[in-house]
Amino acid sequence: MKLGWLGALAMVAAFGCDEDEPVPPTGTPVDLAAAPGDLAGARDLASGAPADLAGVSQAQTVMVAVGPNGTTTYAPSSVTIHPGDTVMWTWQGGPHTVTSGTPGAPDGKFCSLPPGADVNATTCNTTAYARNPPFTYSQTAAFNTPGTFPYFCEVHGALMTGSVVVMPR
Repeated sequence: MKLGWLGALAMVAAFGCDEDEPVPPTGTPVDLAAAPGDLAGARDLASGAPADLAGVSQAQTVMVAVGPNGTTTYAPSSVTIHPGDTVMWTWQGGPHTVTSGTPGAPDGKFCSLPPGADVNATTCNTTAYARNPPFTYSQTAAFNTPGTFPYFCEVHGALMTGSVVVMPR
């Protein structure tokens, strides 16, 4: 059944519209359950054909090596992502940390403290949480707005720095 814009307006007037109610999508329904987390396998519910998802962006995970080959570097030292993306640091050497801010001035936006720890400028300003491999640390929430987010290793200071550049989608 197709409704013109007058019919849709009449339905809204008759039944009301609650701002908190989700708005149903327009266009052809797509079965995303067939491929959770992987839109490449999404199917059009009507035809069963692969869904046309051109222009649909997925969150990405960008990998950064921490101390590769015994170095005091992050590789790559700078990454560019979009809001909602994740950066995952993987320790290949150590001891190292990932600490937001600049050497001597952690800002407490993120640091590789254990899960559940209180992350702030004071708790991040120590080498006590320096880790060795195997260890990984991921961050998504700190990168929800565009900007440049510098970070460094508390153990190595200015010798070991990096940055995350968040670009708008």
